[in-house]
Amino acid sequence: MSENKPFVSVIICTQNRKEYLKKYALPSVFGLAYPNYEVIIVDDSSNDGTELFLQNYTDPRKRLKIIRNKRSNGIACARNIGSYYAQGEIVAFTDDDCFVAMNWLDELIGKFMENKNLMAAGGFVADRDSDKPAFAENQIYGCNMAFRKEVFNKFLFDSNLFFHKAPFHEETDFVNRLERHGYLTVYVPKALVMHFAGPASYRGINRRIGNHLNSVYMDAKKFSLARYYYKIFKRSNEMFRKIKQLYNEKILSFPQALFEIGWVNCILFFEIPWKAKKAHFREEKIFNLEAGENKLNDLFLKSVKLP
Repeated sequence: MSENKPFVSVIICTQNRKEYLKKYALPSVFGLAYPNYEVIIVDDSSNDGTELFLQNYTDPRKRLKIIRNKRSNGIACARNIGSYYAQGEIVAFTDDDCFVAMNWLDELIGKFMENKNLMAAGGFVADRDSDKPAFAENQIYGCNMAFRKEVFNKFLFDSNLFFHKAPFHEETDFVNRLERHGYLTVYVPKALVMHFAGPASYRGINRRIGNHLNSVYMDAKKFSLARYYYKIFKRSNEMFRKIKQLYNEKILSFPQALFEIGWVNCILFFEIPWKAKKAHFREEKIFNLEAGENKLNDLFLKSVKLP
């Protein structure tokens, strides 16, 4: 049966979560029932001993590949690097604070084998080891998703989705772009991943401000500049309310709140529309190239200094 199943690359991006890798991600991915896969860990410049831990990790079947970034550029960039080195026909992603079910890959890969036109699949994400969903169902999330490797000839995760150092929505943006270009995606409820929500530096202020800025950027890629600026004052007012709430909660001091208001408005008025239009142009250019001409993804990944 293993000869009939495609080779899969399972990618886990991590930063300063050695204990979560040790307790959840690595034991579960090496316990998968699926017979034919490799595991790629992209260590995004951890400084908690993750590097030494991975170097000494026992992998009798030699399926583990470790890539270490010298400088962190966010999870979107880390996922792009992982997909670049992936040898699998299918590239699957989970997170370091997740425990994947034994049949996780079987459920996902089965859908790809049933339909050669399927390009992306994702499954159910449980809140820890309960039967409650950690996120809204029927959507594809970064800790439980898989793609045909050929997708990365035309698409990359958008590394601009890192405003205020908040790595949110990069998988939503990626899947949305696939769907807008007519690629088939599917939700697989039996493909189970348990999410144990490890600590992260981007939560708190970064989450509440950066999450919104990333969402605005995603919209800006779809909108004309005229439509973007038509909505800009509403966006600016929404950010003002968020910063005011942080001030009222005494998370930000008055000078910090003033600085955030000025800085965020600069991002809204100048940085986001410029980056969004540039990214949209590049994405469409890559998509419209013939397969043999598409060297831009390789050039882009090399520009971020591959390990």
